[in-house]
Amino acid sequence: MDRIFSGARVVLAWLGEMDDSAEQALRSLLAIAQLEDGAVEQAKMVDAIHGDMSAFGFGDDKPDLAIYAFLRRTWFRRAWIMQEAVLANRLVLCCGTVMLPFGYMMRAANFLYRSGWWAALCDDAASRLEFGVGRTAAQLVAPSVLQTMKLMFSGLYESASERRSDPIYIILEIASAKLGLGRFEDPNAYPDPEAVYARPTYKDTFTRYRILEVTDPRDKIYAFLGLRPGVDIPLAMQPDYTPESTTGQVYAAATKYLIETDGNLNILCHREADRSHDARMLPSWVPDYVANYLFSIGDSSLSPWSAGGHRSSQAHAMFSEHNLLGLRGLRIDTVGASGAYDIHDLVATLELLTQVRILRAHNDLAQDLNQATGTTDAELLLDSALQHNEQPGETSHEARDTRNLVGPGHPTKPQTRCEILWRTLLADCCDGQHPAPLQYGRAFASSIVKEVGILSAAAMREFADSMRPNAPQYKPLHLRVKCQKAVGGVRALAVMEREDCEAISTSTDDFDNRSAQAITFLSNIEEVLPHPIESKDSRPLDPALPAFWSREVQIHNERELFATAECGYLGYGPKSLRKGDEVWLLAGGKVPFLLRQRGDGTYTLIG
Repeated sequence: MDRIFSGARVVLAWLGEMDDSAEQALRSLLAIAQLEDGAVEQAKMVDAIHGDMSAFGFGDDKPDLAIYAFLRRTWFRRAWIMQEAVLANRLVLCCGTVMLPFGYMMRAANFLYRSGWWAALCDDAASRLEFGVGRTAAQLVAPSVLQTMKLMFSGLYESASERRSDPIYIILEIASAKLGLGRFEDPNAYPDPEAVYARPTYKDTFTRYRILEVTDPRDKIYAFLGLRPGVDIPLAMQPDYTPESTTGQVYAAATKYLIETDGNLNILCHREADRSHDARMLPSWVPDYVANYLFSIGDSSLSPWSAGGHRSSQAHAMFSEHNLLGLRGLRIDTVGASGAYDIHDLVATLELLTQVRILRAHNDLAQDLNQATGTTDAELLLDSALQHNEQPGETSHEARDTRNLVGPGHPTKPQTRCEILWRTLLADCCDGQHPAPLQYGRAFASSIVKEVGILSAAAMREFADSMRPNAPQYKPLHLRVKCQKAVGGVRALAVMEREDCEAISTSTDDFDNRSAQAITFLSNIEEVLPHPIESKDSRPLDPALPAFWSREVQIHNERELFATAECGYLGYGPKSLRKGDEVWLLAGGKVPFLLRQRGDGTYTLIG
């Protein structure tokens, strides 16, 4: 199949018949593809749903939910389309009688992603499927009206199960793979084609496209073998569809192959948060590739960490006949407490932050680890661990990130717990920059004001409804109470930040530069927070907010915050974590892992 698609002059990809929605979407996509690259920054300032698009030359082609509906067509979700799309010398998308060169789709997808418009369209569509109206309106409209609107929109886009894969992600990954293989349909689709010119490895395609749909679960492994043109398929990966070849055997063989050939533990970062019933029979270190997991924090180009240190970048993996994976590593702490992050209710987050230590400028991690492990030489942390953990451990689970404990990004200024919080929410990386620039800390504060403003506007509407002559007497004002709780939590966080700044300014411990001062992000935030029955949702949009929201949603997926018991670190881990789970640095792992001890001396990898 790879030879057929590679040898064709043109490959036609059939997307389905034309309808009114698709016609409108194609006009909009074509108009977006022709925008200048410099318009991206301007677009970040415009609300994709309600904003004025006249500056971009849009008439009836203004981007709307027709684009969302069109990109949710089946073609964008199927695993077997990858060979035809990536290997084609020239790919043309066909919808009815309309033919659109894939280069236009690449440029449109790139613009939608970088401008934040796609994130806004997805959020609005998700709200319409859930409530019948957009998210802001859903807070204001009466429940009876919402029910009617929901019936009108039900089935318009797709079911919840069809929202697991992101078509923009797929389009950009196809584009990246095509550039890496030298299939330059449209070099101008990217501002810097050289940045994505790396030839895709099997691990790249195998892990990035696992979200795509298949009929046979084994196709999650076999469907992408053709994307290695001219390379012989290794014996361990030869397709085997016989009844004796179980899905578990295929998945275990693929995981073992990738660990051995790559020499690192990045593939372990693809283990899902919660096992399905069928996946519980898999060794815990083997990901369930049927689970449509989109983003792996430890195996992405946007994850520039080296938690294990450069000296131990190679995995010391040993496989036993009992499906045990032996690894070497260093235990650095345990989970002390965990909780969900919710801006509407910060009680759990504030409780966690009371257990987190302020990070000083030039804070020496080695000193923290020495206290926790008894190790005396930071250079030999991983080497010492080789003697501590020689039993094979059954490891499983994706490294849903804990804080970047080792590597670049050490604070040059002392960090308050508020700064530790927003950096953890982003995994300290945003818009390809690490450590995350301070502008995203200010975006964090702006996002708080925006969210509370929306909630306050809804509370104001609720209060107005309660004052009507025919309103039920003693009707509880639930949103007003919720808004009061949200404002109270934000104020408590601001007080905590002030206290941290004062403590840092009067302390002489841990840093020589007496002029070093912590940065504040919530100063004067109480002045802009709305009253529970006052709306301030019309504040200008912070230009860094779209990137902040996009990254926060990406990192927050299936994760919750936790504080470590001994060193007082804040981390993000899978929702399946428990108190007492151990935080480990494993040789060959770019992020810390959570392990859970078993009674037989082995471990289960949690994330």
